[in-house]
Amino acid sequence: MVGMRSKPVAGSDPSRGASTVLTVSPVSSVSLVFLGLLVMAGGACSASAAIERRSGPDIVGVIDAADTHRLYVTSDEGPRFAIQHDDIVAIDHPGRRSMIVGGILDGVGLGFLGLAFIVPNNCPPDAVDCLGRSGAAAIAGITALAVGLPIWIRGLAVNRWSRAAAEPVLPSGLPDPL
Repeated sequence: MVGMRSKPVAGSDPSRGASTVLTVSPVSSVSLVFLGLLVMAGGACSASAAIERRSGPDIVGVIDAADTHRLYVTSDEGPRFAIQHDDIVAIDHPGRRSMIVGGILDGVGLGFLGLAFIVPNNCPPDAVDCLGRSGAAAIAGITALAVGLPIWIRGLAVNRWSRAAAEPVLPSGLPDPL
């Protein structure tokens, strides 16, 4: 990666495995932040649900509301549909993929943060600009969490919003006519 380099540690024995130290320049820190923002922007998902019907083609669109008889959907092509609940086979709510991608990134981030506490630091005691293995693991963990958590939160919010819109809402004080 740009700005990351390894340098030999004075007085280290290459046969023992701790002969180099990873150092990070400000340029690489900025590139990590930029990479994170790029991934977050690419992780945005649509708010459209895919609705599989028994008596017609599938409809992809945003679920606006539902009542006891129908689901109201604005399709991605523009028109609004009222679909009978009996006609719906399945609904693929949006946000699932974002929750999976965000969850994987969060898991990787937590793994790296855990590794930062386990891996011994290979920096000499008097080093000022040494990142070491534990520092590199901590940066990787924080970056993965900083990218994964917003993706996961947005996916969860979009999914919950779509599911809530698909729940029938009864007028207050009136019994369900069915």
